[in-house]
Amino acid sequence: MKMVSIAEYDIYFSGKSNGFYSFDYIIGNDFFKLFPKPPIEEGTLNVHLQMEKKQKLLIFDFKITGEIALVCDNCLEKFMSPVLLTAKQYVKLGQIYEELDEVTISIPHSEEKINVAQWIYETIVLSIPIRRVHPLDENGHPTCNPDMIKRIKDLSQTNQIKKDSRWDKLTTLLN
Repeated sequence: MKMVSIAEYDIYFSGKSNGFYSFDYIIGNDFFKLFPKPPIEEGTLNVHLQMEKKQKLLIFDFKITGEIALVCDNCLEKFMSPVLLTAKQYVKLGQIYEELDEVTISIPHSEEKINVAQWIYETIVLSIPIRRVHPLDENGHPTCNPDMIKRIKDLSQTNQIKKDSRWDKLTTLLN
């Protein structure tokens, strides 16, 4: 199997006439290895990228679909989480390299290409939910590992029983 190269995500825009151009990428595990310490190591995603080239502006529309592997915060098992994202990135052709805001950068007119790998990576990583849990089944019940959930409940009940009596006097201050 061929290793993924960061250069595969170079988009040459110099010399192209104004208009729309489409690019499609299949993102796999090797893509995430291109970046140091990725929070995602496993996944399969399809990226459809449409670039609109104007005289002094490039507009990139990303549509990313697929799934990534996450570790459940409740039961610590890996599960596949669906991904459906859209994002935009603007590139102004100017004099210098400059980040103008979160979605707009400026690059020199002399540039011939731009690499979109970092944008794709950041868009995917920023889509990871803060709380990662297994999805609910069709009846609305958690699909977490039932043995682990039982252990968590047992431990939480045990911890509730063990109260330190030294702190009982402090509860009277609340009344």
